[in-house]
Amino acid sequence: AAWPGRGARGAFPLIVAYCSQAAFLFGYHVHEKAALTTLLPLLLAAGRSARHAETYRFLSNVAHAQLMPLLFGMQERPVRLAAWGLHAALALMLLPRRTVARRGWAAVWHLLLVAYQLGLVVVLESVELLQPVVAPGLPFLPLLLRSAYCLPGMVLGAVQIAALL
Repeated sequence: AAWPGRGARGAFPLIVAYCSQAAFLFGYHVHEKAALTTLLPLLLAAGRSARHAETYRFLSNVAHAQLMPLLFGMQERPVRLAAWGLHAALALMLLPRRTVARRGWAAVWHLLLVAYQLGLVVVLESVELLQPVVAPGLPFLPLLLRSAYCLPGMVLGAVQIAALL
C-alpha cells in the first residue's frame, strides 16, 4: 500500500502508526507509554482530512487515559485532567473537523464513540476515587480496570488506522 504510484501518497506515517499499534497490541504487557509510538506518526497524518483527525483524537484520548496512572498522586489529579482537557481542546480546534452531518448508523456509531470517550474520564476517575473506600486492600484494581476499559479503544484505533490506509 505504500509503494509509489498506487494511490497511497503520504501513507508512510499511517503505516508506521499501524505497525506501532499492532506491536503495542500484541505486547500489551508493555507499559502504556508505548501507545505514544502510535500517536506521534499518526499526528503527522492528522491534518490530512477529518477522518484522519478523528482517528487521532480518538486514539489520543484513549492513550491519555492509559498514561494517567503515571501521575498517581491526589495532588496531581487536577494537573493531569487539565493537561488532558487542554490537549483534547487544542486537537479539536486545530485539526480538521467533519462538516457534513452524520446520518443513520454513522450517527449512532459516532454517539457510541463519544460515550466511550466520556467514559474514559468519568468511569476511570471515579474508580480511582472510590477504590480506597470500597476496596482498600486492592490498590491495583484501578489500574486493572483502566487497562480493561482502554483495550477495546486501542483495538478500535487499530481498525480505524487500517481503514485509513
